[in-house]
Amino acid sequence: MIKLALRPFRQFARFKGRSSRREFWLFFLFQLLVNLSIVGIAAYTARRESPSTLVGGMQPTDLIAYIWLGYMMLSVVPFYALVARRFRDLGQTGWLCLTLMIPALGPAFVLLQMLRPGQEGENAYGPAPH
Repeated sequence: MIKLALRPFRQFARFKGRSSRREFWLFFLFQLLVNLSIVGIAAYTARRESPSTLVGGMQPTDLIAYIWLGYMMLSVVPFYALVARRFRDLGQTGWLCLTLMIPALGPAFVLLQMLRPGQEGENAYGPAPH
């Protein structure tokens, strides 16, 4: 299960082919858990009575923010690639992943589409994911 959740990182910028609904939602859950963990650590660090200073006068919360930003930058391409492959599994063009850039409506549209089951068997974008 962990292997399937981390597959988008191994297929970093592979926009061709198809991905299963299960792969998408496991990756989505993994992203959610990582983000909640980082936010929880930041909240705990910010509530401490005597914040310590790191090298160069940086606060621990600043370091956590940079770590979170770096992680988000590393995971955005695998996420878009996964969404493109998932749209292809639905028999649609992978370019629909760009609808994520439309504020509010785009992510809602994509999440609703990701709930749909993929096409069985082979379609124009390749064999069904396993």
